[in-house]
Amino acid sequence: MLRKEYHKDIEEISIQYDSTKNGNDIYVSTSETVLPISVFGDGGKLAVLISSLLLYAKDNSIILWEEPETHQDLGGLETILRTALEIAKEKNLQLFITTQSRDTLEILYELTSKNNIDYKIFFLENSNGIITAKYVSKEDAENLLSAGIDIRLIDIG
Repeated sequence: MLRKEYHKDIEEISIQYDSTKNGNDIYVSTSETVLPISVFGDGGKLAVLISSLLLYAKDNSIILWEEPETHQDLGGLETILRTALEIAKEKNLQLFITTQSRDTLEILYELTSKNNIDYKIFFLENSNGIITAKYVSKEDAENLLSAGIDIRLIDIG
């Protein structure tokens, strides 16, 4: 993923001992050099972290992921979501994703539609200290999203 979306010359990502830190660090190798992950932006570093967590998760696990759009530009967001869904599908992971981002919702809608991935959408509301969950059916979500309606703003009774 880093190679394709963040730096096309990446050949390998490895964990190596760093004597200046007296511990291990993540390094990215290209044909010309080896770079610490710290030279990449926050989006690239977070993409490596999220991908690693998903890859190391046990099959059939539940993953809680808050605001995947954090530190991602639009291209990076699409990349990390696509990668996460691919890994989740392969490992039969159940992702619980929280977001307030319209971009995240729209990208997830497009990716799940293209790849025949099932999903459910819930809105959580806090009213006087009581949290309630309201369900939006897949059909309603698809109709609203395909019509360009921001589903974050609808009033669910």
